[in-house]
Amino acid sequence: STQSTWESLSHAMWCALLTLFIAAAAHAQCVFHIPAYGSAGRTCYEYDLSTMAQDSTVYTRKDSYPDTYLVSVPCRNIALPQAACKNTSCPVLVPSNMYQLYGNGGCISCGDAGTPNADFFNSSNPAAGLILSYGSGSECPNFSVPRTLAHILLCNASAPARGGPGDLIAQVQEIYVATWQTPFACPKVVEDSKCPSPVLPKPTKPQLDYQAMEIGVIIHFNIGTSAGIQGCSGPGAPPMSSIFNPTATNFTAQWAQSVVDLGAKYAVYVAKHACGFATWPSKDTLPDIGLVYNYSIQYSSYKGDIV
Repeated sequence: STQSTWESLSHAMWCALLTLFIAAAAHAQCVFHIPAYGSAGRTCYEYDLSTMAQDSTVYTRKDSYPDTYLVSVPCRNIALPQAACKNTSCPVLVPSNMYQLYGNGGCISCGDAGTPNADFFNSSNPAAGLILSYGSGSECPNFSVPRTLAHILLCNASAPARGGPGDLIAQVQEIYVATWQTPFACPKVVEDSKCPSPVLPKPTKPQLDYQAMEIGVIIHFNIGTSAGIQGCSGPGAPPMSSIFNPTATNFTAQWAQSVVDLGAKYAVYVAKHACGFATWPSKDTLPDIGLVYNYSIQYSSYKGDIV
């Protein structure tokens, strides 16, 4: 039967035969306009990938595991037959232009087949190229979040018109990245109705309220202060609780007066910092083992409660 035939094939032969069943369908348009940052009018950068999208080649690449990937150019989806994929963990395949092959015939789509989100590869240098991001790949019971596919297209005027992505598919958590060197990622500046209006961020009321406070103070006063260290690193770290012994009186009142004199409208006291020393008499116990958390102010030479 077809099923038993697939099961008997080695992974390498399975990958080879699978490519015989693959077709690809290009989007009608593969042109992206990204507004120029800070431009006064309708100015944008146009990336015309329509010629690149005519490449029907399905490229085979590896990642560092190494798993095998089937990759098509952006704007062109791989038509992967469901019957060719014995996908027990991901029963539904999302159309995509990248699939990961694993095990004995499993496959996972790395991004959906919708319209990608386009942005500059380097916002300070739009001529460097662009990034196309596809979200919501295969959602499987054993994957916590949907996969995202990102095509990084770098402008290289001397690169061939046709050619696959780099040899290695990068993976950062559930983001899968294919990097291309292509002349089609070299943009041209256009000023016409094709350019979308820049979307300006609108601050929320909490953000406006925060900005209205203007000046704030963050107070770091912890065992590191007594030890003369920054953070909690270096010889003798973490310091013993016993060395914490501030000798000044009413120092918290002095802090508050300094905040007022500065004109600050809020202050934050970091009551427990890098070393983990609690500047209040903590009565917490460590989970699971039930021991009292003893790295706190009641085990120091200072018997107060700064908080």
